[in-house]
Amino acid sequence: MAKLVKIGVMGAGMMGAGIAQKIAQDGCDVILTDVSDEVLKRSIDNVGKTLQEGVQKKIMSEEAAREVISRIRPSTDLKAMSDCQLVIEAVVEDLELKRVLFGKLDTICSFDTVFATNTSTLSVGDIASGTRRSDRFVGLHFFYHAAKNRLLEIIFLPGTSSSAKQIATSISNLMGKAAIHVTDTPGFAVNRFFIPWSMEAFRLFDEGEGDIPSIDHVVRETFGGGMGPFEFMNATKGFNLAYLTSSTLAHRLSRFYGPAAGVERKLKSGDLWDLSGEPQPETFDRIRDRLFGVVFFVAASLVNEGVAGMAEVDIGAKIGLRWKSGPFELMNKVGIDRTHHLVKAVVQRNPDLVMPTNLTEQYEKAEPWDIRYVTWSREENTAKITIKRPEVMNALNDKVFVQLGECLDEINRDPSIRAIVLGTMGKDFIAGADIETFTEYIRSGQFEELDKFGARAKDVARRIDQNDKLTIARVQGLALGGGFELALACDKIVASEKAAFGFPETSIGIIPGMGGMPRCTRKIGKPLTKYLVLAGPVVAARKALNMGFVDHVVFAADLDEKIMQLASTPSKPKKGQLSGPRDPEFSRVAEAFSDSSVGKVIRGEEMEGNELRTQLHKQISLKAPLAVKMANEVMDEGENLPLEKALDIESAYSSNLFRTADALEGLESVGKKRPKFIGK
Repeated sequence: MAKLVKIGVMGAGMMGAGIAQKIAQDGCDVILTDVSDEVLKRSIDNVGKTLQEGVQKKIMSEEAAREVISRIRPSTDLKAMSDCQLVIEAVVEDLELKRVLFGKLDTICSFDTVFATNTSTLSVGDIASGTRRSDRFVGLHFFYHAAKNRLLEIIFLPGTSSSAKQIATSISNLMGKAAIHVTDTPGFAVNRFFIPWSMEAFRLFDEGEGDIPSIDHVVRETFGGGMGPFEFMNATKGFNLAYLTSSTLAHRLSRFYGPAAGVERKLKSGDLWDLSGEPQPETFDRIRDRLFGVVFFVAASLVNEGVAGMAEVDIGAKIGLRWKSGPFELMNKVGIDRTHHLVKAVVQRNPDLVMPTNLTEQYEKAEPWDIRYVTWSREENTAKITIKRPEVMNALNDKVFVQLGECLDEINRDPSIRAIVLGTMGKDFIAGADIETFTEYIRSGQFEELDKFGARAKDVARRIDQNDKLTIARVQGLALGGGFELALACDKIVASEKAAFGFPETSIGIIPGMGGMPRCTRKIGKPLTKYLVLAGPVVAARKALNMGFVDHVVFAADLDEKIMQLASTPSKPKKGQLSGPRDPEFSRVAEAFSDSSVGKVIRGEEMEGNELRTQLHKQISLKAPLAVKMANEVMDEGENLPLEKALDIESAYSSNLFRTADALEGLESVGKKRPKFIGK
């Protein structure tokens, strides 16, 4: 597939501007069209303001912000999109308007151009029927603010061509989105439960079941997201959109989804909600139960209808809406018995609704939902494993390792599968193990459970490493700690140009424990492995390629194509052969971490006049001394041993470190403060 270089965005409102901004930030030229130069100027000005926020927060430089603006080319003429590879429509929710605009584009754009609609409630199929290319038409539903919100709903139609699917996947990869695939159904997944959930909040107020401060308080405390529905609607001036989208869902599904009377009144008056007053605790339980009932009913219905999976619905809530937990996670916390009771009450209040059969079955089994955070699918002779925890950078916990092991069992039972691709959802690969898993075990003194967790993680990595099938790590973003270790267990690492790798463990008082050090030593040698573990740099993809532990680096949009090329002719490479650095810079680094020099670098001896060693010593001095000492010993002791023995040594040292005060100090400090290590 050709690299994405030119994308069209039709509609320069808030959504269209955000989509254009994000695509331009990721290196593509964007044609942004609307009805007037005035609208376009206002849109570009708003993009500029958003970018300046990034400059002020030191997320990007002034020069980078100017480059982004320069890639967005405003035009009032649809003909400017004639040679775009993809055109994304983001105009108002008017079916006929969308069909007319796409009809015009049909005669302007080349045969290969793929069309996409950003509709939130209309049928993708109905919009596509207004064109002569329904096979090259997809739904790409972005969430506000499109340049910041990482969720994307992708909708394919029954006849969508493979090339259109590839383009949709490529744009998602390019933008680093957490993409959930949903069917072409009213509201798709997230709006399907978010809209009636919001309207239930407004109805509670209409019915006198709770006042505005109480409802907003319950929402913030129970669901998260930063603002309650009343505050959010005031802040976004979203009365018209809320009324329009809920009316559309009511027309297409049931009056249950329709607008609350209060929203219609506010739309007509133009007034904002009065947010004054104090929450009334005696109303909290009934407010919470009503809101739970609605969201649980719709979420169960979505899965029952095959619109999306449980994990995808939860991801939509956590990333798209910034909820603390997804609907199915909430149901498991509330309990399946109470969940059934709350949903039954919703159905009784709305006679045209039907109890979801999957919820009834789950209630009769008296078991919590089995949410699959790790799944796999097949493409020709290749199995694609996907870890789905993008809201926490795909952090590894017990459930992930158990389900990853189950996926490997299923795949290995099929001899016709010749390659396994290990991938994740969203912007990042895997940012390490779940810190909370470690801290909870340590605080409660459950070191045996911690050892079991480590053994399970080590076993999964071993099964990937020793698999008879070709294993490929698909690394699109950050691969840190345990994520880096899992990637090293694969036969090949294919990274996007946005990927980065690192072992941050010694900075938080621990060491790699899933085989990272022995495997890395056998791939690039002990000195460079010591550099990665003791100094703890985060190495960008191109440098990782030059260092020798990454096999291929490609543009993000081309990542899947490259991986499938490798998987189509699978051959297991010989392991244990040093690739060696491809860049002289790393030869000098390797010399600094050689047996004769590493101790001096750690202690800061003979640094005078050697800028490189001085810098390396400074980096190491910020790490936990005990972790640095133990990591150094692990690599020395395991260097010439068989891999399995070296892995056992690493595991033993790692287990011992978790029992130290430094480990708890380092783990509890993550994201809060610089740890103070005492060396024990």
